[in-house]
Amino acid sequence: PHSAGQSYTLTFPSTAPATDKFLQTNSSGVLSFADAGGGGYDVVATADYSSAVNSVTITDCFTSTYQVYKLIGHNISGANGEKIFIQCLDSGGSAISGWDHVHNLAYVQKSSGNGGESYTSDSNLAYFKFSNYLFEGNTTELGSCDFTFYQPYESVYTHVSGTSLTDSSNGHMYLSNTFAMLPSTTSARSLKLYTSSSGNFTSFKLTVLGMKRS
Repeated sequence: PHSAGQSYTLTFPSTAPATDKFLQTNSSGVLSFADAGGGGYDVVATADYSSAVNSVTITDCFTSTYQVYKLIGHNISGANGEKIFIQCLDSGGSAISGWDHVHNLAYVQKSSGNGGESYTSDSNLAYFKFSNYLFEGNTTELGSCDFTFYQPYESVYTHVSGTSLTDSSNGHMYLSNTFAMLPSTTSARSLKLYTSSSGNFTSFKLTVLGMKRS
């Protein structure tokens, strides 16, 4: 450890750093700017509600930079009686079809507090479902999600796992644990969320994150 009688020299970089850089040193006390290590996530893209639309596309959010991505959504609501569907789009903007998925559901009735469990499944669709239940369609009874996409850009089958919360028009709140598989080797480039019957979203805040491995 350094004591009061010791001295040493630190040599600082001669240029200004880029945003979000950190100082690191070598064994000779020469400092340089570097990226922070330790993994974590980078924000790749965001999309916030600004006007009445029935779909939102996050373009070119999947690249070769990351293998694993997260879609974090909150403040989400479709029109009353609408479901929300999620698609992966190829480089030409077309939906990649073939999704198989299962929802394990836990629910509570908002008026009584009574709850239970169920599950639903679908196969060979052009999308996977945010949840299998309908939105309330206002700006106070909302939904949220946390989905992980595994290797969507690469030429392998894409897996998705995660959870969503839906404040439904049938008087229940649903927690959906989702597993979805896209048995296609087509590279996904973009994400699209849209309502099931062309009613407009009433709100959403979406963030796509890319996972750093070091």
